[in-house]
Amino acid sequence: MAVELWTIALDTVHHAVSYGTEWLQVQMAGLPHLSSDGITLAQQFNQDVFADIRKGFNHFVQTGQVWALLIGFVLGYLFKSATSY
Repeated sequence: MAVELWTIALDTVHHAVSYGTEWLQVQMAGLPHLSSDGITLAQQFNQDVFADIRKGFNHFVQTGQVWALLIGFVLGYLFKSATSY
């Protein structure tokens, strides 16, 4: 009997996911232990990662932070060289 209930529950979840049914309707179908709080089956993101990296790098250059980084490297190297022998 437990196997039969498990099969029914999996079949209901399969239909809910494959046909885009909301989780509220799955809960109303007799599966109160499934909630949308902790279960994420699949997500799709339409995101261009390289465009985001390029945008971040352009902002880094345009705000002058790249010059601060280079000056920091040079001053740090000079300080290290002056304090070590």
